Amino acid sequence: MPSQSPGELYPPNMEYALIVLRFANAEARTKGESTFRFQLYANIHEPLDPESDLAVWDEVDEAWLTVSDVVCRVSAEHLYWINYQYRNILKRMAREGHTS
Repeated sequence: MPSQSPGELYPPNMEYALIVLRFANAEARTKGESTFRFQLYANIHEPLDPESDLAVWDEVDEAWLTVSDVVCRVSAEHLYWINYQYRNILKRMAREGHTS
């Protein structure tokens, strides 16, 4: 099982992906696009590689992306908050002694 804290539901890369998509979908909503433009694709019944860049379906462009692709589309203001929350994930993982 990927490294995750006992109280957390997701490995760090999925937690990060959900944060990114939350902000990206909020931006899409303010632009009048689909509320769920970006949708995370992960088979929750299989082990998740904690180092992988997860797949994302773009409902508007009808294309497959990665979380990194979506990060590149987010405004600088939202990117600041994404990075802030990501640093908090890393700090929490370090406190709990996880290496990934």
